[in-house]
Amino acid sequence: MMPKGSNSGIYFQSRYEIQLLDSWGVSNLTSQDCGSIYERWDDQKPEGQKGYEGHTPKKNVSKAPGLWQHLHIKFKAPKFDSLGNKIAHALFEEVSHNGVLIHENVEVTGPTRSAFVSDQLELPKAALMLQGDHGPVAFRNIKYKLYGTDTLSTNNIEYQYFEVPMPITSLPHFDTLFPKVTDRTKKIDVNQLSQRRDGVVFKFTGNLNVPISGDYLFDLLSDDGSALFIDQKQIINNDGKHNFESKKGLVNLKRGAHAFQINYFNNTWGKGLWLKYEGPKQELRTLQGLYPYPSNNTKKDLHIDPIKTPEMIRSFVNYKDEKRTHVISVGDPQGVHYSYDLTRGSLLKVWKGRFADVTEMWEGRGIDQLLMPQEMSVELNEHAIASPLTNEASPYSLKINNDIIEPLGK
Repeated sequence: MMPKGSNSGIYFQSRYEIQLLDSWGVSNLTSQDCGSIYERWDDQKPEGQKGYEGHTPKKNVSKAPGLWQHLHIKFKAPKFDSLGNKIAHALFEEVSHNGVLIHENVEVTGPTRSAFVSDQLELPKAALMLQGDHGPVAFRNIKYKLYGTDTLSTNNIEYQYFEVPMPITSLPHFDTLFPKVTDRTKKIDVNQLSQRRDGVVFKFTGNLNVPISGDYLFDLLSDDGSALFIDQKQIINNDGKHNFESKKGLVNLKRGAHAFQINYFNNTWGKGLWLKYEGPKQELRTLQGLYPYPSNNTKKDLHIDPIKTPEMIRSFVNYKDEKRTHVISVGDPQGVHYSYDLTRGSLLKVWKGRFADVTEMWEGRGIDQLLMPQEMSVELNEHAIASPLTNEASPYSLKINNDIIEPLGK
């Protein structure tokens, strides 16, 4: 968070800067604006060419001065061989500013301007630096994770394949079924292992090899129901008849081998089972399974922008960690838009610039029915506007007085 006109930066390895600046309202971005990968500098070059290799953010998603902002950055240090020769440049793999991706896979061939070290030599490891010499700046909620090369792995996977009468809406009791196939596999692929499309059930068992003790977050996605067990303890319950949905589970595992079990069923139509995880020094990876739908099936973006009159769209909208189903979003030609929860009578989010991305509503089968803001949006306290009929005298309650809505309290 910075006041008006302030300037700062975050230096990875004290050498490669992500610029922090009050860029609120700037329309023509440069490599000096907020979120940019700052330029390199060479005093030996002619005037006007001393700065080079700066990378401008894809869009300006800066908030107004005095508001907390958020950066999420994935950075890879330069790599060196055994003799100390550099074999790969530093890389900003992803930079997201206020939830919007503004850089992706940008190489940095050397330290940017104002790097902390005088010799500017590149290293495989060095300190993170927060700059604070160009005006006030405040930081909070700083979190980091160093990635290593160790990964979870599986082996000795056995499976039982069942065919059951239709319809099936939940995982069955396996002691009531007789398997049609019992076999071993290296890869869990329910499409390849099935002998028919509908009414199939699987039980997979095997060893889970843990390289580092610690907390592991598993993400089990399936169409239809599934469940994950480790050492006979249920970690994730993703049961029920549904489209491709995800459930997560956190578990502390000690280094060594553990027994795992995955149960799965498909009622009809598409099948899919995908288990991902992340853990100590381990980034999000696939452990087993795969996304069941072709990844090269790219969607055509469908955008709506009001021109002369406001646009109003009924849809689902994501708010915090849930999907709101009775929402109307209003887009104004002047470029200020909002989403309003019709059930609870409250503003959910506001944004400025372009209006709505309705790709998930109309592309393909439009299963998600989600409207997404085209720009960075600000989520509001949903109690900021309450029903006019409320009798609650909270600081955010409203009352009607001679047809004029007046706030109570603040």
